[in-house]
Amino acid sequence: MRRPFPTYPEPRAASVQFVAETGMLTVVLKDGDTLAFKARDRVELASMTDAELASVTTDRIGFYIEWPASNVSLYVPALVTLNQTTSR
Repeated sequence: MRRPFPTYPEPRAASVQFVAETGMLTVVLKDGDTLAFKARDRVELASMTDAELASVTTDRIGFYIEWPASNVSLYVPALVTLNQTTSR
C-alpha cells in the first residue's frame, strides 16, 4: 500500500536568490508571498562574500535556505516571523 504524500505547514521557501548589487536576499514562498532582506544584516551571513552568498539554495522541503559550503542554514518560518515583527 502506498503512503500518502505528507503535507507540510507553511511558510516554506520555493526559491531564493541573492542580488549582489543590492545585497538583498529574496525568498519566494510556496504560497506566493515574497520575503526580502539585506543578507548582511543577519549575523550568520555578515562575513560572507558575494560569491558565497550567491551559492544559496533551499532544502528539499523548503524549511531552510542554505549555504552548504559555509555550513550555514536559516529557518524560513523564523525569518518570516522576524520580518513580520520588524516591519510593523
